[in-house]
Order: sequence, then C-alpha cells, then structure tokens
Amino acid sequence: MTDVENVKHMKWWGWGVEGVAFHHDDKPNFAPFVRKAVGLDLSQPAGSPPELSDLKVPRTKALAPIRKALAAVVGEARVVVDDEARVVHTYGKSIRDLMRIRAGVLPRVPDAVVYPADEDEVAAVVALAAKKGWVLIPFGGGSNIAGSLEPQPDEPRVIISLDMGRLRLVVDLDEDSGLARIQAGAQGPDLEAQLNARGWTLGHFPDSFTHSTLGGWVATRSSGMQSDKYGDIADIARGLRMVRPEGVVVLRPLPSTSTGPSVREMIIGSEGRLGVITEVTVQVHRKPAQREVQAYFFPSFSAGLKAMQAINESDAKPSITRVSDARESGFSSQPARPRRASPRSSPRAS
Repeated sequence: MTDVENVKHMKWWGWGVEGVAFHHDDKPNFAPFVRKAVGLDLSQPAGSPPELSDLKVPRTKALAPIRKALAAVVGEARVVVDDEARVVHTYGKSIRDLMRIRAGVLPRVPDAVVYPADEDEVAAVVALAAKKGWVLIPFGGGSNIAGSLEPQPDEPRVIISLDMGRLRLVVDLDEDSGLARIQAGAQGPDLEAQLNARGWTLGHFPDSFTHSTLGGWVATRSSGMQSDKYGDIADIARGLRMVRPEGVVVLRPLPSTSTGPSVREMIIGSEGRLGVITEVTVQVHRKPAQREVQAYFFPSFSAGLKAMQAINESDAKPSITRVSDARESGFSSQPARPRRASPRSSPRAS
C-alpha cells in the first residue's frame, strides 16, 4: 500500500468511510423511538448507495505535460486523475453538497489531485500553479460545508486539488511551554492519538473532528465542543506556517502580543484564500486524569437556561456545558426508563 492510499478519505457520496456504519440491532428501544419521533420504520430494507459508474464525470484537463510537471515535484504515483479521486475532492459535506453529488450534478471537478509530502513540495506545487496560471484548491479532510472546495462551474483553467493528507505528524512537543508543532494535514483522531501517547491533548473537538484536519480548523476558524475550557481554534493556534507563491509566511508562536494589525487574525478563517497552511503551533494541555459527565433534567427549558447561567457565573470550569430542548433530549436519552421524567417535558443540561 502506498502512502497516498494511506490518506483517509470519506465516501464520495456521504459522511463516514466505507465499512463503518451504525447498527441498532443491540438497542431494542431505538427503532420504536425513531418510528415515533420521525415516522421512519427501521425494519424496512435500506436503500443501496449510489454507484460511481452512474455519474457522468467531466474529462480531466490535466493532460500528459501537466501531469509530468506535477510528477516532477511530488512523484508520479502522487498525481491522481481517476474519476473517484476527482469526485471525492469536488464537494464538501453539506446537505446541499450531498444532494448534488447523489444527483450526479458535476458541472466542474478538479482535473488532478496532488499529494505533497512536506512543506517544500507544497511550495513547489504552489509556485508551479502560479507560474502556469492553474487554480489551486487546498483540501484537508473534505468536511467543509461552506462551499470552499467547490470549483467554479465555468472555470476554464486547469484545477488542481492539493490534498494535505500526507502531512499528518506531530513534529515537536515542548512540555515546558505546552506548545506542539503539528502538520496541517493531521486529522483529529490522528493528532489526538499522537498527543495522548505522551499524556497531552489539544482539547479541540468540533462536530467534524473524525474527518477534519488541523489546517482546516484554522482556515475555517473552527469552534469545538470543549471550547468553554480550551478555547476556539483562534485561541489554541499560537503560530503557523503558510505557503504563498512569494514564499513562506512564518508566524512565531507568541502567547500574546500588543502589536497590530494581526496577520495571524487575517489568516485564521481565511478559507485558503491567502495561502496553504502547512504547520500550526498549538497550545496543548495535560490529559485529564479523570473525565466526569453529569446530566440533569429540569422541569422547563427556562429552568435549564438559568442553571447554565449560574454555572457560568460560578468558579466551576467544566470543559463543556450544554442545555438541550425536549426533542434533542429524547434522542440522546434512553426513552424507556420510567424512573426518570419524560424527555418531552424535561430538557437536559450536561
């Protein structure tokens, strides 16, 4: 298996990866609850996923000379022009994206997918694209929901998708300062596994955590489920490296600064418009020795909000606090426990 084949991609037609699915067979209360809540009968046979062969994929414009020029930078095996790879890199994973991809709406797809190994190769691809007048779209985990991965339908130029999936290492961890240098293509589970092995955590867990990258979090100004304690990515990212056609922008990791304007603030949330982020220096934290989850039921939603306000005004510092309404509480609770109040009238805070 090549290093390109080791890069993790989601299914071209939906979230998640092939072979991984939710099964409710061992959850006897789940199917009746889903039928009652949304009218879906889970006993009916599931539909078959769409077939890639049913799609009409536009032909690539990356002809032999273009592929040869890219291969001179990253290697022939790391310039991919097959239909599946190009379709995977066409859209993100919003509802609009998934509806169009399943309907076969593909007015324009990337002409080639390129997998650089390091910052030098990223810089060489960026310089080549600038020289040739190609369109370059940085690609992390593919979970974007804002249309940032989608080529313009009438784009006449060659479009290259720059997949950062091979840049996925924790390069360095300074335990004195609690700063870690991490390559931008590292997906959430991979970087947490590397940090956890040394007793540390980033503490950033967006909903897309399983299929998104550190560089993508910075580029989209991500917020995580434990931001109450650890902060958003704008608080966590201390420094970074970003490749532009003119060279590499290097922002040193500073805990705080009184100077301005802030180039760091310009880059965070820029959606790849200013350059390709290759590395981020982040604030990490010691992995907690114990994790405790508490849940409470309240007689009304307003009572739950008042409890949340009291927690916020106290000295308690939970990593996440959340209040959910009756419907969400019903979905996330065991519906057949008579000792507890009905989830239809008892919002939950946890």
